[in-house]
Amino acid sequence: MENIQAEALPPEDLEHAVEILMESYGNLREVARRLGKSPQWVSVIIGAREVRDSLGDEKSAVKVMPTSSAAHFGRLKDEGNRREAFEEAVRRNEGNENLPRSLVNTVVKEFKENEIRDVQAYIWKLQQERVKLVRKRADIEAEIDRIDSKIDRLSKQKG
Repeated sequence: MENIQAEALPPEDLEHAVEILMESYGNLREVARRLGKSPQWVSVIIGAREVRDSLGDEKSAVKVMPTSSAAHFGRLKDEGNRREAFEEAVRRNEGNENLPRSLVNTVVKEFKENEIRDVQAYIWKLQQERVKLVRKRADIEAEIDRIDSKIDRLSKQKG
């Protein structure tokens, strides 16, 4: 445990060590207490590990990417978007291994805005569908009223 606290581990090793501690202690607060860190810090490390795993390790940039950058990619909820954003950041960085934090921030922000636009478009589509259904319901209710009126008239004529 002292090694995790004292040494400057590469990001991937730090995340792996925290993951092992989580498996051992099973509790974020306990791991944080034992490391002398905040639960938020442990949460960021765990999130970064999940992001790094989802990006895969086919690119060396994934391995050397700082934990904070990996966690930043985690703001993108869709794993496909996360991978696309990472690949876009690597492309813009012209293949250099170290992704500058400012570049990561910019790319993630752009992809996050696209996610928001996609959600907004989906909400708009659902609202339009709701309007159509409300109109259909009104038409159905009007038809039911007409049928009820016919039934009443026929019942009065018969009786």
